[in-house]
This record gives sequence, structure tokens and C-alpha cells, in this order.
Amino acid sequence: MTPTLKARAVVYEDRTPTRFIAVTHGVFGRGTNWLTFARALVRRLPDLGVLLVDLRLHGESPGGSGPHTIAAAALDLASLEVPHGGHLVGVLGHSLGGKIALAFAEPSHPTLRHAWIVDSMPGPSAGEDGEGQRVLRLLRSLPEEFPDRRTFVSAVIDAGETEAVATWLSMNLRAEGDGYRWGLDLDGIEELLRSFHATDLWPTVEGPREGLTVHLIVGGASAAFDEPARKRALAAKGPNTRVTIVEGAGHWVHVDALDTLVNVVASDLRGTDAD
Repeated sequence: MTPTLKARAVVYEDRTPTRFIAVTHGVFGRGTNWLTFARALVRRLPDLGVLLVDLRLHGESPGGSGPHTIAAAALDLASLEVPHGGHLVGVLGHSLGGKIALAFAEPSHPTLRHAWIVDSMPGPSAGEDGEGQRVLRLLRSLPEEFPDRRTFVSAVIDAGETEAVATWLSMNLRAEGDGYRWGLDLDGIEELLRSFHATDLWPTVEGPREGLTVHLIVGGASAAFDEPARKRALAAKGPNTRVTIVEGAGHWVHVDALDTLVNVVASDLRGTDAD
């Protein structure tokens, strides 16, 4: 069964926009990770709204029944309720959410004109040594319950992660009784990660459907794209495929280069104000 996704709408002040973009986060994240970006974008484009989506198995969205795949997660987005009787003109996805966004944008949509894929390599990859699998193994090694969030954060730091990553992961703890338990389905997430690493969406990047512009946004200091993948991305540039390498930005482009990312998205949208 396709789950009904939870999404937070971000608009400028008391505006009631009908044009929205959806934002899909990375593994172990949630929509509100992108709240600062969304607020900055709607300040720049007050007649636009942003939907911050919790993907299946994440945040406040239910997991739904399997299989948990990129294709299934993309299909979930089709049931998003857009406020004010509005419509989606674009989708922006980061990391895991990048492939989900690209898979969602690939079929024909009457209004969806833009797909921004943020530091998410479109092709297959070896997932065993990836960051997501490494964090998954770490989480499986921890106790199932903690007396407080600080104890969880300390355990993650002791396992080799930074305090920033540990604090970010602690957002997924849920109060239960006198303590906190991990709130995500790790088996389901592992299945979704396997699909992420196996899915090949280069054809969508290299030949977008009519009416769709794909914009790859790559962190210049990130390891998400190796050298062959960067060359393939740059070779795909054309009328409907754009590539921006954000020099100095790591994987978290929206944190390391917020203004640059807002500028890129706003510029693309201003070119299609008639949507």
C-alpha cells in the first residue's frame, strides 16, 4: 500500500501560492532538514511555496508496505496534497531523495517542469562502503533504548561519528516510557538503500522527457560523484540538462552553500514564471 506522506508547506508570510516545489531529503533525514533553504527561497520568490516532504520510512510518514524501492518512493510523491488547490512545478531532491525526485519527474506530468538533483549521482554505485550503509551498521550495533538523547549522541560519537551527525541522527529518537527508542525501520531503510545503489537514472539525465529540465547540482568537495561520473554529468549538458558544480561545498550543499543553491533554483524558476 502506498503511504500518505507527511509534508510541511512553507510560504512567504500570508501568501497563498498555487505554484509549489517539493523537496525530498536524504537517508535518515526529514523534510524539516531543508527548512532554512525553503524559507530563503520563498523570501526570494514570494509567489512560490515549498513542500518539505518526509519520505516513506522517515520522519512522520508511515513506511507503507514493501517493496521499499526508489520506484515505490517516487510513486508516493504522486499522492502529495498541494495546498490552495495548487500544483507542483518542480521537485528538488538531495542524496537518496535525489534519485527519488528524478524517478518521480521522469514520467509525464502536466505541470512539473524542473528537477534539481543535489549531490546525488544518478547511476548505480557500490553501496557496501557508502555512508548510508556505514551509519546503518553503526545504528544496528547500538542498544535499542536510551535514557535520554544525550546518551544516544555520546554513543554515536564514541562509535566514530561527529557531534553534528550524532545530533542530527538523534532527531529520529522517539520517547517511549522512561526512555528513547530508535524511531525508524532499519530493515526497510536498508532495502531502500539497496535500491538506491542499484537504480540507474542516467538516461533521464542524458535525455529528459519533453517539458522537463534536469539540473544536477554537485558539491565540489563531495565524494558523491567520482571523476568518471563528473565527466559524464558535464558531457550530458544540453538545452534540458544543466550541471552546476558548487566549488568548496561538501555533500550538504544546502548547508555549505545555501545562497548559491537558492540562487540556482530561483534563477531556473524565474525563467519559467508562466508555469
